Amino acid sequence: MPDGTHQPTKNRRFSWSKKVLAGMRPQYMLFRRSLLNRVHMRTETFPADASRASIARTLKRMRRELLDEVDAVDLRFLGVTEEAA
Repeated sequence: MPDGTHQPTKNRRFSWSKKVLAGMRPQYMLFRRSLLNRVHMRTETFPADASRASIARTLKRMRRELLDEVDAVDLRFLGVTEEAA
């Protein structure tokens, strides 16, 4: 899209979205759907002068954390692990 916006893909377990906020600050939102069909989200807004490499590192870390969190939720739902006391 010409305004720098990317919409999340529908009907996928993992998706992302990007908006450009005032001051040309990019905001990324990562989404992951659990087996219960609940959506889990992470969001981060970067400064306008952030390098692409630092944005990529942060997004990679955020994605890994989100996937791990939702996998833990799914494993508890399937009865493979128990909730922490």
